[in-house]
Amino acid sequence: MKIREALECDAQKGSEVLRRSIAELCSEDHASDPDAIARWNANKTPEMWVSWVNQATTSLYIAEEYGQVVGVCMRNPAKLRFTGYAIWRHQQGNARTYGSRG
Repeated sequence: MKIREALECDAQKGSEVLRRSIAELCSEDHASDPDAIARWNANKTPEMWVSWVNQATTSLYIAEEYGQVVGVCMRNPAKLRFTGYAIWRHQQGNARTYGSRG
């Protein structure tokens, strides 16, 4: 897996992965409510992706495997958080469920 800074050309695939991760991995936060998911994903568009890439105050990264975007993480110092944390937390739980001890 390769982690790198996101580029404008990642906008389509990156925003898709971001929307899917919110819908599929953040059910603890949105309780699988379609309206809540839609509100949360409303600004996760390719156009917004490009604006994030070009903001000096936001750090946007992608994880790639075999040329495919498989993860997204964004840091906004104004909010002092990584949006990818929910994904990481969920995956840690999944790993334990399937027997990982790492």
